[in-house]
Amino acid sequence: MRRKILGGFLGLTLFVLACSKPIDIGGDCTNNAPSIGEQNNKTADEAVLKSLYDELIILSQSNNCTGDKTWRITPYGAKACGGPIGFLPYRTDIDTTCFLQKVYHFTQQQQRFNTRYGIASDCSVPPSPKSVQCNNGKAELVY
Repeated sequence: MRRKILGGFLGLTLFVLACSKPIDIGGDCTNNAPSIGEQNNKTADEAVLKSLYDELIILSQSNNCTGDKTWRITPYGAKACGGPIGFLPYRTDIDTTCFLQKVYHFTQQQQRFNTRYGIASDCSVPPSPKSVQCNNGKAELVY
């Protein structure tokens, strides 16, 4: 149920944000993004997830935080028993459609990894942040 809600939320967010005039964040979104391979190579698959995650962190922290109103929050990742692993702040003046596609791709790859390797989690639900605040030029989630 949580996966359906998360998928619906991300899909709706992508649809609503598709008409913005974004700052290009580079790349071709997810066309050439690494994916969990067909082979059962856990080490290689972990490296794929790390690469995708690192890119999300770099993109979400790429701009100086100068005003709270220019930031939004998105869930990312997939816990083994459902729901996101956390939340990321992102600026609304980047290519949000592309960024959210990257978030969705990471989430799908993590779900695939969890299923393939029988990953278990604590099933805790991370608290949802209420807003983003700027602190010394960095976006921080407020809970």
